[in-house]
Amino acid sequence: LFPRLERTVVVVSPSLRAAETLAEDLVFFGCPAPVALFPHWDTVPYDAFSPNKEVVAQRFAALERLISGKPVLVVTTPQAFVHGMIPLDEFRRLIFELRVENAYPRAELVARLVEAGYVRVDMVEAPGEYALRGEIVDLFPIRGEHPVRLDFFADLLETIRVFDVATQTSFDSLLAVTVHPAVEGVVNAETAARALKTLPHHKARMQPDFYRQLVHYL
Repeated sequence: LFPRLERTVVVVSPSLRAAETLAEDLVFFGCPAPVALFPHWDTVPYDAFSPNKEVVAQRFAALERLISGKPVLVVTTPQAFVHGMIPLDEFRRLIFELRVENAYPRAELVARLVEAGYVRVDMVEAPGEYALRGEIVDLFPIRGEHPVRLDFFADLLETIRVFDVATQTSFDSLLAVTVHPAVEGVVNAETAARALKTLPHHKARMQPDFYRQLVHYL
């Protein structure tokens, strides 16, 4: 069907396991299209937990292929197919690249990371985190296997080094790194105002404590 249509095709599988198996089989048997698995969140509505970062990274990998404009074969599940997601325009806007020998004012860089959903910690250990130490910024991109260490001289990015979480030692260097948003629910002034406006309509379906937490967070 894909070669005949020459356009993006979405296959809805009955379960996540079936979707994973189908995506693996399509790649193994030489599917002529790029295959992207788009899983559903591993949480339930109004759960107090965020979806697993690996799931978010998989979904973003599929979205990145979709916004490339090239035909792709997307394998997904009923839950993922009907669930809301980050608007594609917002997703595009929050992706940015950091390149060696370019200047990035510290305050602006931190603001972009925070807007993209990255959380500041003392020591980076998991995707979606960043840490500041003098002129060094440690960053664990949501789609990265390892964190990177950004070494600045004032605002000039001098080096990008890949390092190991356990030992904190560098083992590779990069010329550039692409930063994707770390979460699908980006909270800024506009989205917070929109959420606060619509939240009362959902109050009856939430636990009172959770509702108060949401209002306080926004």
